[in-house]
Parts: sequence; C-alpha cells; structure tokens
Amino acid sequence: MAFFNFFGIYYDTSPLSGTDMEDGCCRVEGAVDSKGRVIIPSKVTFEGKDYIVRQFGRASQAFSREIPSDNRIKDRKKFPIKNIGYYSPFTHNYGDSVSETDALPANTIVTYVKLPDTINRLGSGAFRRCSALEEVILPKAITIISNCCFRDCVSLKNIQLHEGITEIEIRAFDNCRALTEIIIPNSVTSIGDYAFCNCTGLTSITLPNGVTSIGEGAFIWCNLKSVTIPSSVMKIGKWAFTSDELKVVNILNDEGEVMMFPNSFKDGVKINYLGKKADKKTSDSKPAKESVAAKAATIDLEKLIQAALADGTVSDKERSILIKKVKEAGGDVDEFEMLLDARIFEANKMNTKTEPKPAANHTAATKPTATQKGRQTVGALTEAFMKQFGAVLRIYNGRSKADDSISLQDVGLTQEISTSFDGKQKVGDFIAQMANVGLKVKVYTSDEWVAVIDGITLEQAGKVKKNATKADMESMIAKQRDEGAVKLVKSETNVKKSANYGDYTIVVMSDNKVVVVKGDDFCDNTKGALREVSEKVGFDYDKNWTTQQFGSKLVDFLNKK
Repeated sequence: MAFFNFFGIYYDTSPLSGTDMEDGCCRVEGAVDSKGRVIIPSKVTFEGKDYIVRQFGRASQAFSREIPSDNRIKDRKKFPIKNIGYYSPFTHNYGDSVSETDALPANTIVTYVKLPDTINRLGSGAFRRCSALEEVILPKAITIISNCCFRDCVSLKNIQLHEGITEIEIRAFDNCRALTEIIIPNSVTSIGDYAFCNCTGLTSITLPNGVTSIGEGAFIWCNLKSVTIPSSVMKIGKWAFTSDELKVVNILNDEGEVMMFPNSFKDGVKINYLGKKADKKTSDSKPAKESVAAKAATIDLEKLIQAALADGTVSDKERSILIKKVKEAGGDVDEFEMLLDARIFEANKMNTKTEPKPAANHTAATKPTATQKGRQTVGALTEAFMKQFGAVLRIYNGRSKADDSISLQDVGLTQEISTSFDGKQKVGDFIAQMANVGLKVKVYTSDEWVAVIDGITLEQAGKVKKNATKADMESMIAKQRDEGAVKLVKSETNVKKSANYGDYTIVVMSDNKVVVVKGDDFCDNTKGALREVSEKVGFDYDKNWTTQQFGSKLVDFLNKK
C-alpha cells in the first residue's frame, strides 16, 4: 500500500470501499490545493514506479491528521481508522479525519476538471460542494454516477453523460442549480432518489426509452414544464416530479402499467396515458402525436409563443428557440412555422384595430374598473400591485418601460384581468400568466435594485431585503422548499407511525422507509440522527440493525415514554 503526493495531488493505491483495483493502479485521494482548471493525469510516478490512475474519490475509511513528512504510511497502527461520510478530494485532503456529522467544507477555486480515460470509478461525493466547478470531462469507462457525486456543485453548467452509463445514483446532481441542460444517455436504466433535486435551471428533460425506475424525489423542485415518461419505466417514486411549474405529463403506457404513488406528481397535473389502449378509449386528453397543436400543448409551446408575441413580433432568437422545442418534440417544423406566421399576422391585425366607441349609455365620467377590458391604465395596475405586495411591477411597451398614463390595451392587453393577485403564485408563473393576456412584465424588489427571480412568490417579492443579490433570493427559495418538503412529510397520509423528541421528528412511512427531520431540515444521515437521539434518551440499540429496524424500534420506544 502506498500513499504519495504527485505534483500537489495525493494518491492512494488502496481501492474505494466495496471495489477492487488491480496492482499498479491508484486513486485520487486528496486535491484541496488544486485551483482553477485541473487535469488529472492518467499515470503518476512514486519511488520509481508508475501507477495508472484508476479511481477518483475518497475511501470509506480515512486516517488521522498526523502525516509523516514523506507522505507515506509505514505503520497503520499509529493511524487509527475513523468512519467518514461522503468526501470529495477537492474538499478533503489526504489524511483528513472527519466524522459523519461534521459539516463539509466547500472548494471555491476549482472551475474545470478533466479526468483521464483510465479512471473507471467515481467515489461517493467525488465532486461534492465544489461550488465554483463549471465543467467536468468524464472518462468513457465510467458506468455509474455515484451517490452525491456532484451534489451542491451550484455552478456546474457543462457535463456530458456518455453512452455506457447505466445508473445515476442517489442525489448525484442534487442542487446543481446552474445546470440548464443535461442529456441522459440511452444506456441509463435507473435514476436514483433525489438525483436531480432542486436543479432549478432544468426546464426540460428527455428520458430515454430504457429507464425502468425513477426514484423518490428524482426531479423534485426542478422547473420542468412537461415530461414524457417512456414505455420502459415500471416505477415512479414519491414526489418524483413535484414542481409548481409542471402542468402536463405524458406516459407512454396504459393506466395501471406503471407503479407510482398519488404524490409522484403534484395535484392538478394533467396526466395523459398514451399506451396501446389510448386509441381505443375516450380520454380528456387528445393523442399528442396527430398535430403540431397537440405537441405544442405537450411541451408548453403555447406559453412560449404568447410570451414571444407580447411585443407584437417574434425575433430571430425567439423563433429559433420555438423551432428547437418543436424538434425536441418530434414535430413538423414547416407546419409549425406556418402556424407561427399566422399567429404573428393575427397579433398585428389585433394591434392595428381601432378602439371601439363607447355605448350610448356609457358616460365619460365612469371610473374604469378591473373588469373593463383595456380601460385601466398602466399606472393603476402597478399601483395596485405595489399596494398588495410592496414590490414593483414593471410593464413594458415593446422593449421600453410603459408610461403610467397609457392604457393596458395600448401595450397589448387582450382580455380582462383583475387587480387582485394570488400571493402564493411564483413570479415566473405570474410573468407567464401576464404574457398569456398580452402583457410583458417584470417584478422588481421594492427598492428596484434587481429583478425578482422566478422561484420567489409574489407575497415574498416585497419582503426581499434592500440591495439583495440573486444568492439572497435563492436562499429564500431553499428555505421555502425545505419547509414545504418537511411539511409534506409530516402531513403525509400514509405515515405508518412517528415520534418526536426535541427538534427531531422521526417518521416511519407505510413502506417502512425512515425519515428524520430536525426542525425544518431533513437529516441526510438518517442513521447518524437516530444514534444521536438514542444516546440522548438512553435507548440501547444494536449497531447491526438496519435503518428501518432502528427507526421503527426507536419510534416505539419514544411513544412508550
């Protein structure tokens, strides 16, 4: 066994836990001093011997902080083994000893990593909390994206998953908020629990026909507009697609052929079953393969078209985005362009119409109301918005801010609206709703310092602090998300049993899964939390118990006290 430093990166010849590694190979053990762009070599040299770099990540055991000056361990007995959780070589260096409950540090200086083709295994949490990491080049030999591999890589934008990857494990891309696009290869068969949780930049995802299982919360809190579930999928976990943005789900199977839960999708989502029986039975949904109009509904093209037409025309960039969406859905581009040109013509014709004269019995002194189509001024609507939420509503006339004195009809209003808004509605949904009635709007903070991001609710918009940053608002969303998720667990109707101790709530679900909540936060390390509660209440436990056994027995113990 050899531990050594090669140009600032630590290597270890012992394999990752539960894996084998042939002689003459090593893995990357620690690299916290790495900065900027990091390229891992395929071969390193120690004491005159060459080693092929085969694995990347921490082992399931680590040694104490005392490290010999020559960076080699000569006597294991001097360096006691300690259990550790998920660690990235970029956040924990060789020799670091950290308990499972310690907070993980973040690497804020590595922006790019290229791994050599010799590497065939990524350890759990291999890149976890590399908050500045934007791009990773993966070797073709990788077949599994491991647990928490890219968790909390909040700047990750570019990563290509190659054919040959078969599994995306638990929380692999959890909280990768900058990720706007990822192509899941056809070779993937399983997407683990919370694999893409809170990837708020994802608005669309293509699931290959080969995926058989989509885990619990796999895409929870993403901003997917619509989803197509391929016929290969046999199971969809709880909260898999819980999102306020999701409106339409197409399942390429018949009803009853896919095992899923009532809360796999949020209430109100329209589910279309498009299996073999779809053509033989009447359904509220029309087959999504007969026309561009049906496909447009599936991928939410209608909202995009209306938003693009808000200023009366469609720019080249807007047109290319719409065409890209049609191609992704397999639609006929020529047919769609004819449809779009017709919509542009109708919009222009509407904008050039003269305003109808008032009826004879309508007096000039009548005060305009919210239900009088187009008569309300821009200023009246923005004032009502400010009064209700304390945030600033900007209404645009083309690309310029509309004058308060002009009517809403003059800036594109096409149907009646109300000045009473739903405070629970998110800013992104509100902007889309206004686009649907012809108004191009943005919501700004009360000090007009910055535009409010899509995930904030209208009632929260006015509460954003002065001189707020995007990160401040993302923190508000994260807090709201966690509170909502915790509330969902605590109020779940199929809870088998639960118990409370201090800030802890221990829940055993009907499928015997154990969830531990502390305050308003989930405990990622469930077993560690159970041990902590047990020690506080004097509960004797067997270290060989499974998490389910441990949780069930502890709940019974607490409920008897």
